[in-house]
Amino acid sequence: MKTLKSYLYVVALLSVALCACKKNEPYVAPAKSFTVAAEKAVYFATGNLQYQPSTHSWRIAENAYDIGVNANPTAETDKWIDLFGWGADGWNGGIAAYQPYAISQTEADYYPGGDYSADLTGEYAQADWGRYALNDGVEWRTLTADEWKYLFEGRANCDSLYAFAVVENIPGLIILPDDWNFEMWGLFFKPGNLPYRDNQLVASDWIQLQEAGAVFLPAAGLRNGKSLVDKKVAGNYWSSTHVGAYGAYKMNFYSKGIKPKAAQGRFYGHSVRLARSAD
Repeated sequence: MKTLKSYLYVVALLSVALCACKKNEPYVAPAKSFTVAAEKAVYFATGNLQYQPSTHSWRIAENAYDIGVNANPTAETDKWIDLFGWGADGWNGGIAAYQPYAISQTEADYYPGGDYSADLTGEYAQADWGRYALNDGVEWRTLTADEWKYLFEGRANCDSLYAFAVVENIPGLIILPDDWNFEMWGLFFKPGNLPYRDNQLVASDWIQLQEAGAVFLPAAGLRNGKSLVDKKVAGNYWSSTHVGAYGAYKMNFYSKGIKPKAAQGRFYGHSVRLARSAD
């Protein structure tokens, strides 16, 4: 068994070396599935969704741990931003603050079709970043609130399928696929509700984990109007589900804790991690 582990470890190191030779190419990991409901699974994008206002360009972040430049975004901003108001994906389908750089703090400006009870699905699916913004031929979408909740509370062994970590000096949350091989990869980190600092990883560590199917969500904080809050402290990831007249559900995490279905005002800028069906 030790001989097999040694062989696999050498193969992993060779993979890291090959990836390092292609620094100008975004790293794409093999798809590993994550169950988000009974008989429903998804593959996650390898990085957060990002937007460059000056060129009207969208992309998946080049590295899982990348965080955009999000303070005071405008139409002329030439940096990549990645904190967006709910449904602000550039589709002018009834959301007043539809531009990705919108900083309006009026909740009603984020109603799809002007309807506070609408989700980013069905008639208003174009307000989902995956359906409208990232037109790359893949059927991306944002998870629903119930799917985020199932991911962390409904999967078999769910308490062991995530870990808080610092990757390349960026705190965040590692999420593991359903078929994670703990015997082989457990030496890299300790799963469960532990402080970020308990799992310190460099880029080469992360490439190996990503190659094995792990996903990393950086703690980018949130944007309140023009200002940033909790950068490198907490992560806030939108769902496609509204709550009440003013809010929408998000997945929120901070060192040692996760709230998979938390309510938030729609005007706050949050991260977006897209997924696609594994069916």
